[in-house]
Amino acid sequence: MMALAERHRAEAYDRVRAMLDSDRYAEFRRDFPTWVDAASWEQADMKKKQAKRLHSAVLPFSRKLLDRLERRVLESGSHVDKYSPEQMHQLRIECKKLRYGAEFFTPIIPGLDQFIGHMKGLQDLLGVMNDVAVMKGLLQQGESDPEVAQYAGGLVGWRTRQFHELLNSFDDRWEEFTQAKHPWWS
Repeated sequence: MMALAERHRAEAYDRVRAMLDSDRYAEFRRDFPTWVDAASWEQADMKKKQAKRLHSAVLPFSRKLLDRLERRVLESGSHVDKYSPEQMHQLRIECKKLRYGAEFFTPIIPGLDQFIGHMKGLQDLLGVMNDVAVMKGLLQQGESDPEVAQYAGGLVGWRTRQFHELLNSFDDRWEEFTQAKHPWWS
């Protein structure tokens, strides 16, 4: 199992290394400081709506964005079938987007760290579910070494048990999230 994971990691690193070694990335690194210093984005061709947004205040923008991201989480999770890996995966994706947005705006909106804390239990459960799905996928790739398959099966079983324990608390975790104070509303 370890060898399989290391092979997947090496393949991912190869793709990243290729990107970092590319001429395009070298050009980006070379030109980025000049682009920032000259505020080149302000000279770019853009529509009036885009230009207006560029000069608008960040706080109203952050509130609208966080509201939209939270609505997506609520749409994905309000009637989710907690036994459906696909639906739970979609909920996980929407939760991650909301959390990333909330983390980004934490310096300007007091209380967002507490809001993020209310998401933690739900995200832990969704993360374990994703781990189980990924591990099962690795097993289905046809690992031929019986010892690796046995170890991997044990690992999947352990994480699956952990997932089912967490799944029993889904409703409580969902309610904690939905009842959390929205600090961007104040």
